[in-house]
Amino acid sequence: MARRRRTPGKSSAFKAIERDLERHLQVLAGLVDSGGLPAAEIEARLGWQRGHVRQLLSRQLPLEYGELLAILLIIGVEPRRYFALVTSPETES
Repeated sequence: MARRRRTPGKSSAFKAIERDLERHLQVLAGLVDSGGLPAAEIEARLGWQRGHVRQLLSRQLPLEYGELLAILLIIGVEPRRYFALVTSPETES
């Protein structure tokens, strides 16, 4: 019996991951925008190329956990606060 090959699709698990990722990026973008430092300053302090932060927030580049923590450090947000915002039902859109 031939084994049916699954093609990558938009399973419910994949859709949930996409929603979670979008939520993370939405919260991070809000913190960056309200943090008082322009993205260019964050990039300069981290030694990143100009435009890197916006590429991360727009999903042009994948956001790695270390990059997330570095951005939070520069904008003065505790990781605990960030994750509380991400999981808070009051801030869901």
